[in-house]
Amino acid sequence: RLLPRRYIIFDEKHQMAQIHTLTKPLIDQASTEFNALIRKVESTDSTVRSLQQRLGFCVERTFQALRSRLCISTEHGIRDIPAGVCTLTQDEALQNARDYYQFQEALLSRQVRYLTQSLREVFDVMSYVYEGRPFFFSKTNGFCIFHITPPKLCYGQCQTILFDATAEVDADYRCLDHVRFLHGRPERVRCTVTYEIYDHPDLNVSKSAMDKSWKLPAFGTFIGEILRETDGKVFLCTYKSLAEPLADYLKTHLSSEEFSRITLMPDRERPTIPYLGGTNGSNVFNRCTNVIMLGYPRLDPQTYLTFTCAAFGEEQVSSELQGLSPQDLLNGSHYNLLSLPSVNDYVTHHLAARLEQEIYRSALRNPDFGGDIRIYLFCPPPAVLSILQKCIPGTTVLYNKLPKCVELSKRMCRSFENGQTSFRKLMDFLSAWDGTPIRVVDLRDRLGISPAVWKDLIADSRIKEWFQDHCVLRSGRGSNTTLYIAQTQCA
Repeated sequence: RLLPRRYIIFDEKHQMAQIHTLTKPLIDQASTEFNALIRKVESTDSTVRSLQQRLGFCVERTFQALRSRLCISTEHGIRDIPAGVCTLTQDEALQNARDYYQFQEALLSRQVRYLTQSLREVFDVMSYVYEGRPFFFSKTNGFCIFHITPPKLCYGQCQTILFDATAEVDADYRCLDHVRFLHGRPERVRCTVTYEIYDHPDLNVSKSAMDKSWKLPAFGTFIGEILRETDGKVFLCTYKSLAEPLADYLKTHLSSEEFSRITLMPDRERPTIPYLGGTNGSNVFNRCTNVIMLGYPRLDPQTYLTFTCAAFGEEQVSSELQGLSPQDLLNGSHYNLLSLPSVNDYVTHHLAARLEQEIYRSALRNPDFGGDIRIYLFCPPPAVLSILQKCIPGTTVLYNKLPKCVELSKRMCRSFENGQTSFRKLMDFLSAWDGTPIRVVDLRDRLGISPAVWKDLIADSRIKEWFQDHCVLRSGRGSNTTLYIAQTQCA
């Protein structure tokens, strides 16, 4: 039982540690905001020019000097150091520190009306840097300097209560002192959960993988197959950039009855598939018994680095960085911050927590639901899946082979000399064909396929399977060979 005392209550939106960042766009924004002061506070252009010059001299010059020296020489030339811990050199500090503190003091005390929000953020980081303390930097998404302020959760004698449904999964609370998790979930009716895991590499649904031209039609076709093999409403979730194009494709290629089973985003002018980050807190999808996750809510490496420092402490990440050379963080032409164990750990738990939240948009969120839930995941990271299965227990069905419809769609999207392949031409014809008899020589001429290529096509196992599945038969010999669909011929 809680003791009679005062409490401070936060929900999951409460920001834990404060992450202070300094980037070139932020410096530019602070400079631009000075211009607006000419009219806002009736300043003069001369004053604004002076402020911008001092900002450039005390802040940007030091920022760019750091940016320039944080590089290494490799056998492939000069390469950026992806991330690390740095301090100002004595020369850098001595050259600019006095001017910087005079500039800061003037704006904090005498010229407060010129102290814009962007400039406050600049001062948050630069004051820390000029104190000569170690600070983190990253070049994975443009040069960024940052430092972390520990979270403030204790207010006098009050006890803090924080509500966060994914607190036990997320890594953000793990290293906090004097924290007690209230374990257990509300009572609910027992339901059956089945994970349908598709692990073929071609079914990778990362954001970059989904940019391939064949992915949207291939997954659109596969989703159609899933709909025909299941019952109930569908919560299909993907990236925001695909939300409208995927809805358009499915509306065109599915029957109206099939398409109506997919619960769309409400109050949209165009049909829109639910997208990652757009469904938080929504109850619109709580009748869905099928969950199809067509994407993963990953953040950029720089954000993961800063969040890891905030969660585990800068000291832990710093010690891991000291055990690696800058070359260890380079993976070809890309940075590999996941080589840091703490970052890898944070990413794993972050993805698991976000997936758990999305899955709970479905009928699982109803305590009285006792039916069957099917969850479709594509190439999930094993560690993420393991955490997810502990949060939402169920049976797992693993598929290693590429579904035939996906393989066919991928091949049909290939081009030859900026035109359609012979395979695509034939499949387009067969898809629209009503089965009436047609001579092979006429079909080859119509599609522009040579006899040699035709011979290879007919021997292709996928064409053979299509013929078998659709009852395509052949009659006659040589130039009189004719194709037809059995049911049509009988009619």
